[in-house]
Amino acid sequence: AAAEQAGLPLVTTECWGLVDFKDWPRLNWDVVKELCELGVCAAASVGQWVSIATSNFCSPQFVGMWRDIAWHRRLTDVIKQSIIRRSLVEGRHTKLLMRMPAVRKTGKPLSS
Repeated sequence: AAAEQAGLPLVTTECWGLVDFKDWPRLNWDVVKELCELGVCAAASVGQWVSIATSNFCSPQFVGMWRDIAWHRRLTDVIKQSIIRRSLVEGRHTKLLMRMPAVRKTGKPLSS
C-alpha cells in the first residue's frame, strides 16, 4: 500500500516462503510451493510489481523444488502475464523500468 501511494515499483527477489528449508532426499516441498504460489499470484494481481521471483529456492541446486517443472512453468506464466500499472511505466521511473527486459517488451500488459 505504501509503494502504491508513493508511486513506486516493487521488486521481489527473496520471497514468499520459509527462509531455511532443508533439501533432503524425497522431502515433500508442497507446503513451500503452496506459500510461494500464493505470494506470486497475489503480487501478480496488484500491478505494482515489476519483477517477481517464485521462491527463495528457485535456484537449481534445490533438487526437491525442481522436481516439479510444471509448477515452475505455471508460475512463470503467471508472472509473464501479470499487469504493470501504466502509471509506473510512464511516470518518473520510466528510464529505470525500461532497462528491465520484461517491461521493454511490447507485449507486456499495462493497466491504467
